[in-house]
Amino acid sequence: MKTNTLVLAAALLRRPDFEGCGLAPYRCPAGYWTIGIGSRFLASGTPVTATTKPITLAEAESLVMQRLQTLNTDLQNMLRVPVTDAQRAALLSWQYNVGTAAVTGPRCSASSMWDPLTLLPTSSGYGIMPRWTAAWSYSRD
Repeated sequence: MKTNTLVLAAALLRRPDFEGCGLAPYRCPAGYWTIGIGSRFLASGTPVTATTKPITLAEAESLVMQRLQTLNTDLQNMLRVPVTDAQRAALLSWQYNVGTAAVTGPRCSASSMWDPLTLLPTSSGYGIMPRWTAAWSYSRD
């Protein structure tokens, strides 16, 4: 795991047209209470609610980096071929947004996003990433 990959993934997520950054609780497009850079849970593991106190920017960045480290381990176990830092960052930001269950679930593995034999992101897979929106969640179907 390279730190610059996680920093790049966090920067992608922080863009206003992705997760953005809200230091007070807000509802994400999928209807979950979130805080910071799309975090549904605080560092203590407590779920974010409407009454959660605002956090600092440093806390928001820490939350997203901790989550990305965990997701990076999961992603490494899924990939069977090398990917570039930029490809890994894009996959991590997507995985952060839709969740590992969605990435590893039957809908994803049967889709054009992943080649089911190698779990290599296909060149056409990157083009369909925008279809996997923040409002879709494997667990909510």
